[in-house]
Amino acid sequence: MTTSSRTASSIFANYAREIELHWKYKERQRKQFLFNSPQLQLRSHLVGWLKNISEKLKVSYRTIHLAVYILDTFMDNHSISKDRLGFVALVCLMLAAKFEELDSKIPKISELNKYDGYRYSSKDFISVEVMVLKFLDFGLTQPTIAHFAEYYTMVTIMPHDLKSVKFSFRRLADIACNMVAELLDICLKEVRFLQHPPSKVAAACILVTRKRLSLSPAWTPVLAEVTGYKEDSLNFCTNVLMCKIQQENVRRKQWVNSPDHGYISDAP
Repeated sequence: MTTSSRTASSIFANYAREIELHWKYKERQRKQFLFNSPQLQLRSHLVGWLKNISEKLKVSYRTIHLAVYILDTFMDNHSISKDRLGFVALVCLMLAAKFEELDSKIPKISELNKYDGYRYSSKDFISVEVMVLKFLDFGLTQPTIAHFAEYYTMVTIMPHDLKSVKFSFRRLADIACNMVAELLDICLKEVRFLQHPPSKVAAACILVTRKRLSLSPAWTPVLAEVTGYKEDSLNFCTNVLMCKIQQENVRRKQWVNSPDHGYISDAP
């Protein structure tokens, strides 16, 4: 056994490894995304709206990512009228929360209903909930990018990384977690990632994070072992993420320099 193998084995307990292997098995069973939804062009706006609601409800990243997965899968196989898309999205969020959250964090129907103008009854919510569950064969145990990223984050930062930075291990790990969270938000809206396994996109998030932190090597033997991916196999997802980060940075700079912001930046 190599040093990298011993290191990875010491970090991950056997039960955690079994969970990850089960996730890999489950992701191979995901329904193929065919881009069939007539409302696909509305997806980005719909996902952004649902993400804002999830933040107000203070649900986890795993919940919002599972909700979007359920929504994507259902939309891809059903024709949903434009005026009911928001309602269906809220039902998907409720389902995901029931699976991922503690009972106290599961949003009530009355709480969700206010985000769509109180247009639907509890009976309507339950009816669509059952319809979605039947379509999914009552299987909500689908790992998302957020599930894998949470697992991989545990080995994003290693003790030897401290040689190239001035931060403490705890501080560096916190910065990395925040960067991964930023990338998870990007992943939600990026429709091209629907064609890739969630574990692969999550691994790319970790690689991009280490590159942004200028850590060397960017892709460690431990990460290669834990994720099961070689660095070059992540090139497409990595390039998409880096491009999205650059676009977001430009957008933020334009906002800072806009009259609406009330401040003109002197930054180059």
